[in-house]
Amino acid sequence: MKVTETRLDTLIDNLNTLICEDDLLTRQERETLVRAVAAIGAMKARVSMKKPTVPAASKPKEEKQAPIPDPRFPNARQAWVAEEETLLLDALDGVPNDDIGVGSG
Repeated sequence: MKVTETRLDTLIDNLNTLICEDDLLTRQERETLVRAVAAIGAMKARVSMKKPTVPAASKPKEEKQAPIPDPRFPNARQAWVAEEETLLLDALDGVPNDDIGVGSG
């Protein structure tokens, strides 16, 4: 169940009605309910403080910044050229799979 101000108000009203009934509760039970109403009032204050001031739908979207190229990796964000891929695969052909961290099973 979602805790809302309306539900907390309803709960406080119901508890106050019980507290005000003369023949229904003992003094100890009344004191306990008064403490409960105070605690619920504090919860209500916290719920109202947590309310967002601007609805999520109306918040302005942040613009994404363009990526800053790193001079150490001049070809970053560029697709592999066929010759580069072939060169890499040819260099790795002579290396056993266990040596490069690829297990056989």
